Amino acid sequence: MGKFIKKYRYPAIIIAFFLLLMLLFSFALYTKPLYSHSIAQVNTVTVTPLNKPIQIIRQGSVASASALPVTIESSGCLSEIYVTNGQFVKAGQPLFKILPSAEAPVDPASPAAIGHTAQPQTDYEAALKEFNRNKYLYDIGGIPRRQLEDAANRLQEAQNRLTQSQNQAPTAASASSPSVTSATTITAAVDGIISGLTATANMTVQAGQQLAVLGNGQTLDIVFTLNQNDLYMVHLGTPGTIEAANQEIAGQVYLLEPKVEGNQIASFQAHMKLTTSLPEPLKPGMPVQVYINTGKYTTVAALPTTAILQDSQGRHFVYQAINSKAVRQEITVGETLGEFVEITSDLPEGCLIIMGNLDTIKDGVAIEPLP
Repeated sequence: MGKFIKKYRYPAIIIAFFLLLMLLFSFALYTKPLYSHSIAQVNTVTVTPLNKPIQIIRQGSVASASALPVTIESSGCLSEIYVTNGQFVKAGQPLFKILPSAEAPVDPASPAAIGHTAQPQTDYEAALKEFNRNKYLYDIGGIPRRQLEDAANRLQEAQNRLTQSQNQAPTAASASSPSVTSATTITAAVDGIISGLTATANMTVQAGQQLAVLGNGQTLDIVFTLNQNDLYMVHLGTPGTIEAANQEIAGQVYLLEPKVEGNQIASFQAHMKLTTSLPEPLKPGMPVQVYINTGKYTTVAALPTTAILQDSQGRHFVYQAINSKAVRQEITVGETLGEFVEITSDLPEGCLIIMGNLDTIKDGVAIEPLP
């Protein structure tokens, strides 16, 4: 046995040496691809500007439907009635025509003569007040132009009657001259359905008298508050969506009422009618969420959804490609816009954001952005 070991000792050493070299060479071949693939190749993207629809979101509530009284601003004779109970009318549509009452000539010192100018003066002041209110609402987009023009016409007619009354001397010459009459047309302030019609042809009416009620034809309203700036984008007829009781319902703004505080209009109470059937009934007092698409857009910064990572706590992150390394950065996001997400954080202009397979990326790892 000793002779055998002695005889083959050197060949065994040589064989062992070669086996060791082969083992080291195999280990090098095995570790080389691991090292070469430790640099992750990644796709990158830059922040993209997108047009985002401007949406007004407000908390509101369900209320019993309100009714808008239809009143007149000046006394006279009701000569024409253009509507009936239950009829649907559009904003600006004529409802009634009023002719001023003919006035008999009187002695200028008599109480009747004093009343001869007092009534036109009252009518003028009421028409002026109505015009100023409508002018303000029109300037902020709360009413259509036609409604303002109707108020301006009524003011002009009231001015003409007042001027005529002041210039008309109650003498024997004027006694034989009939009064000049000028018709006033009462129009619908909003879209709605006529109810409570009390007017009859040729009846005498007084300033402030209610002739009918204009409602939306429904038993429920959606009521919410708008500020003055909102009225540049929300008008009568603007559509919207109501979220209530786990359902979405289409609606339409049909009434805007100013809320006055300290002799100034602080806000507006908007009324929305429902334009689709209800899967489940609503009840007065129920809270709702109102969404109004204004039809206007603003430009926002956005990234693809595949470039944003969200952790278990709801925080959002991106990986920037900086100096061939992945650098994690926390961001804040806005709305989801299709396949993109609005970014509300400030990111450096032109920065490269890693996109896709973010779960395999770690902060600080070496990367190679693909062209």
